[in-house]
Amino acid sequence: MSGTDTEESDLDLLVDPAESTSLLTLAAFKIEAEELLGVPVSVLTPDALPPTFRSTVLDQARAL
Repeated sequence: MSGTDTEESDLDLLVDPAESTSLLTLAAFKIEAEELLGVPVSVLTPDALPPTFRSTVLDQARAL
């Protein structure tokens, strides 16, 4: 989104998990996304973001 990606860049996905979402579910989502898209994927939840830049990330996030 910022236009600073390179061949080595990963795709950062921010997910808003349901209460029933487990760590295994997020890991499976990451693996499936990497297989489908062919690029490394990072999957984070809002609570997992460091407080120092959480608000910036949430402001820049786009719903898919």
